[in-house]
Amino acid sequence: MAPLLSILIPTYNREAYIEQCIASVLEQPFSDFEIIISDNASTDRTCEIIQNIQAGEPRIKLLRQPSNMGPVPNWKTCLDAASGRFIHWLWSDDYVDASFYGEWNSFQQQSGNAGKMFCCATNYDDCGDISPAYRYPSDSYSWKELIQKLLDFPAIPVSPAAYVLPAAAVRKHFYNRIPANGSIDCVGRAIGVDFLMVAGTLRDLGTVHLCPKPMVFFRKHMQSISVLEIDSLHVHYIYALLWFLLQSHTGIPWRKRWKLYKKIKRMNHPSLTDAGKKLVLKFF
Repeated sequence: MAPLLSILIPTYNREAYIEQCIASVLEQPFSDFEIIISDNASTDRTCEIIQNIQAGEPRIKLLRQPSNMGPVPNWKTCLDAASGRFIHWLWSDDYVDASFYGEWNSFQQQSGNAGKMFCCATNYDDCGDISPAYRYPSDSYSWKELIQKLLDFPAIPVSPAAYVLPAAAVRKHFYNRIPANGSIDCVGRAIGVDFLMVAGTLRDLGTVHLCPKPMVFFRKHMQSISVLEIDSLHVHYIYALLWFLLQSHTGIPWRKRWKLYKKIKRMNHPSLTDAGKKLVLKFF
């Protein structure tokens, strides 16, 4: 019988963090899940640590890649192996609070919430020092509100690790062929592909429920993408969303398109300006 939830953990050389990552899942009172781990040809003890944990836990499935295929194809390997109705992406250097999946499951069981998007507040764990939780100004966001806040990231979390999403929506909105544009390479750098799973699901479902309790902890360290790519994160996420809007035939009023374009133009990034111009012209 398929589990309700598939927890997907793509990993590469995370021997310092992978044990806590997996342990944070196994400590949950909620138990109707599988853990799919795809190791992208790690050269450290990551696989050995996973195998030691896996020996006593039948819910863990380890996929070992013979060579490094890059981060986004490794994500897709996890997704292809998932059998649950819902998906949670958990990056292998992060971890979750022991109440996370229980809170989500309780939300799902409430009348009218079955299949809806669920998001929690997040914390950053900077070398063991937990930063104050980021609180969101509302308990829900609509697709239209997200578009209005296009340049105000993080109006909602951009990482799918903060969400539990319907598996069908994740598969529909897994975009691994976003073309590079100048210095922007969403697939190669693995920035923006993640957010489009969130944005696409939100467009389909209409709203997302935001739980104010911080239950996902993102680590900041010298190998994390939030540190390595700090100067390009914002630009990549905006470009990915603009690309999605252009591809998905999403109806956006003329005035809103023009307002977005003027804001993007002020950022003075050629690739963003080009994408913004195309979004405006698509109106005609």
